[in-house]
Amino acid sequence: MTQQKQIRLHTYWQILHAVANGPGKRAQEIADMLGTTATIVKRIVRTYNTKGADFDKALQ
Repeated sequence: MTQQKQIRLHTYWQILHAVANGPGKRAQEIADMLGTTATIVKRIVRTYNTKGADFDKALQ
């Protein structure tokens, strides 16, 4: 269970890193690059923008 959470958190941070370093890219482009969906990309970014660095606690 812990390893699954770590993998998920790593993916979330990859999403945030891709968004921060890819200005002008659409959510779908980032999702395609990382093998996820645009909905997840938008949800992670929205949660990070409201909760800050402790965003992962809001996703539990």
